[in-house]
Amino acid sequence: MILCFCFAAVLSLDAFSFGFVSGISATKVPLFSKLIITAVSVFYAFAAIIIGDFFTDYLSRPFENAIGGILLILTGCGILIKTLLYKDDSACGECVCTAKEALFIGFALSVDMLGAGTGYAIGDGLPLYFPLVAGTAQFIMLCGGIFFGKLGGRFLGAFRGCFAELLSPLLIIVIGIISFFR
Repeated sequence: MILCFCFAAVLSLDAFSFGFVSGISATKVPLFSKLIITAVSVFYAFAAIIIGDFFTDYLSRPFENAIGGILLILTGCGILIKTLLYKDDSACGECVCTAKEALFIGFALSVDMLGAGTGYAIGDGLPLYFPLVAGTAQFIMLCGGIFFGKLGGRFLGAFRGCFAELLSPLLIIVIGIISFFR
């Protein structure tokens, strides 16, 4: 049981990273968006239990990392382009993670859960409550990352406004690139 909790927490570290980036760049992630990201994680955890060995036979770990990395890079590039091209100077600079973005980010952050979960399901077996544990871990890590990111943002002070809009997409791209080497 403890191993199940640890496994879910490790698979949710990407959510912590995304939350940290969002917090430091003052991007608001509404509760509904957090719940969408969590729901996608629960879906993947459930799929890992149901279709375990099928995907393990056809997808290798590097391929799963590549899919997650590509999705994160595309998300970061999309946000960066949106920030650069559609900047509205009349707005107060507040950036909000929409439901569509949350769905895509949830998919990108949780794709490794499918592969790792199926491998673990085949090797040791996952309990039926694993999707609930995985979703809870994803939500806690996301909220924790946002909290610590906001704390880090306070230390940036006046410099925060200069690069906060660009920091979030650039760090999401970096997280995506790092995914290739996990």
